[in-house]
Amino acid sequence: MGDHMNRLNKIIDEQMSTESVFNEKDEQYILRKIHEQKKRPVLRRRRSFVPALLTVALFAGLLLVSYTYLDEFFQPKQQAFQDKKDPEMKEVKDMKDNEKIADEREVKEEKSEEHTYDAYFTHPNGGVEINKEAGTLKIWGGFINLAEKESPQFAVKANILNPNLEGAIKELSFYFKDARYANTQHDEVFQFTQEVPLLKDVTKEDLENKVQLAFIVDDKVVKTHVIEEIHVIEKSETPVEESMKVEEIKKNLKLGMTQKEVITLFGEKYTAVEGAKGNENFWRFDIGADPGYAFSTENKLPDAIDDKGLLDGTVDTILFVEWNENLKVNSFSFYNLLEYGFKYTYRVFPDGTVKEDREDDGGIE
Repeated sequence: MGDHMNRLNKIIDEQMSTESVFNEKDEQYILRKIHEQKKRPVLRRRRSFVPALLTVALFAGLLLVSYTYLDEFFQPKQQAFQDKKDPEMKEVKDMKDNEKIADEREVKEEKSEEHTYDAYFTHPNGGVEINKEAGTLKIWGGFINLAEKESPQFAVKANILNPNLEGAIKELSFYFKDARYANTQHDEVFQFTQEVPLLKDVTKEDLENKVQLAFIVDDKVVKTHVIEEIHVIEKSETPVEESMKVEEIKKNLKLGMTQKEVITLFGEKYTAVEGAKGNENFWRFDIGADPGYAFSTENKLPDAIDDKGLLDGTVDTILFVEWNENLKVNSFSFYNLLEYGFKYTYRVFPDGTVKEDREDDGGIE
């Protein structure tokens, strides 16, 4: 309103006559100018929205910062108050979290166990022997436990995969008696063997790639191995070597005898072996052994004793003769299975000391 009055006063001052009398002409001219001014539009300044938006944004930012600060300030106190108010609930929660972690760890261990069975039965091996003279089939095998701990309880089963041999063997599948409920330690070598009678004639071709070893844990087959090594012992007209009596060995074998003298007593059928210490020189004699008898020391000590051979009668007496640097008898020992299955051991030491052992504990296990 003030602006409008100022414009009127300016028009009056500009158009007023210089004469001292305000005449009719002056009045008409002034009224015309006023009328023209009424028709001219009045320009108004537009208000800017930018300052308003900045103000709103600034206010919102202050609210957000204030809320965050207050939340961080009060939350620890509120949590501490809650923990103090209800410690039992916190203890139960921690217990459940620990149980959950333990369960997850146990599940992981069970899953990893499924993939480590193979390590318990590493490097499986085996052999088959068809003894036509004795009418028997012998199967043996072994493996090494390379796992980092003791194996679970396991069993080993032999499977004859040739159905045409039904009737030639009592059972085409059978468990090894010495590997029925067994365990092995880390790095332990485990061996097993089983001999069964043959009811009909069996050839090597009948069993080639047809004899399987199955390793079983919790009634589940976890590993298998097909035996490739097959031996055949044909019938021979050569009579079984007559066994030398124990008393004869004691009487005839003496310390200081030469190798030629020992060969005269026991023959040339000996095996040269090293002792467990590695610096001894031994000859091994398998006295009274069946034709084709052979004892493998694979994965065993070189001077190991074939307890199994003594027990089943495939060898009567096992004699070890140790030689000194002059190749004369330094010591000797022999092993025999006496009546009722008792194992007899006789040792003569370098100083002439004699030690006898009779295992009257039920025989060889």
